[in-house]
Amino acid sequence: MFSFLFILLFVLISIAFFTLFEVKGLGSFHLRVGPDKVFFVGVFQPFADFLKLFFKSSYVLSFYYFFFFFFSPCFGVFLSFFIWLNYFSLFSFFSFSFGVLFFFFLSSLSIFFLLFSGLFSGSVYSKLGSFRASSQAVSYEVGMIFIFLGFLFFFPSFSLFVLFFEGWGVYFFLLSFPLFFCWFFSCIAETGRSPFDFVEGESELVSGFNTEYFSEYFVFIFLGEYSFIIFLCFLTSFFFGMGFYFLSVFLFGMIFVWVRASFPRFRFDMLMMFCWKNMLLFVMCLVYFCFFFSLF
Repeated sequence: MFSFLFILLFVLISIAFFTLFEVKGLGSFHLRVGPDKVFFVGVFQPFADFLKLFFKSSYVLSFYYFFFFFFSPCFGVFLSFFIWLNYFSLFSFFSFSFGVLFFFFLSSLSIFFLLFSGLFSGSVYSKLGSFRASSQAVSYEVGMIFIFLGFLFFFPSFSLFVLFFEGWGVYFFLLSFPLFFCWFFSCIAETGRSPFDFVEGESELVSGFNTEYFSEYFVFIFLGEYSFIIFLCFLTSFFFGMGFYFLSVFLFGMIFVWVRASFPRFRFDMLMMFCWKNMLLFVMCLVYFCFFFSLF
């Protein structure tokens, strides 16, 4: 139990400094300074933002459902932290035999977090944002499941612990470059990052499903989103090969920032068409290829 709490502590610290890395990285890409006033080169900026949000004044909405409105952010951050039970370690609190299914179960439940947050805010903008975000998450969740199954054909187990310890040094991305890139595109879309950031389409939806959230409730949404991003970077680094594990986790975190700084947002119809008419068919063909390749 203490090992899991220890992991959560470092996840929270990682979230804080990942946000700092992101804003400094975006500043470098866009030729601007970024935060540099709070302590040395803005190191304490994440903690200042955290305290500012928690001590902001709250207000009472007119048309919202009290229980579900406050329950949804807590539910989202609970799912994003609970998913770290799959983190491989010799001192892990749990050792799931079906860790892969547990991961997809929790990531699927996050769709209800998006729906509840928008539907029960009592705002038309939030409702539209939740419909858009949930449809995007469901679509790319299907592709992620099939891609992961394509790699699972090489190991007779659904346990992430078995995959991590027996797959040490196996470079899965060498088996299929296209399948690996489809996985990474799905990770970007699943987390709602640019250029697939329709979860928070500010120009169309006034911040999307979280329009009515403020102060500490926005912190919970923020923690849930970035915790899931870091876990997907950790999972993607496993596909990239465990020989340079920590470096690859940092590399994929940097790619998330680089993609956000470089590409404009897609249209929503292009996003859904890319998933259902292009990527999913391509992924299915590659999964069948991995299946027949694993037989030999």
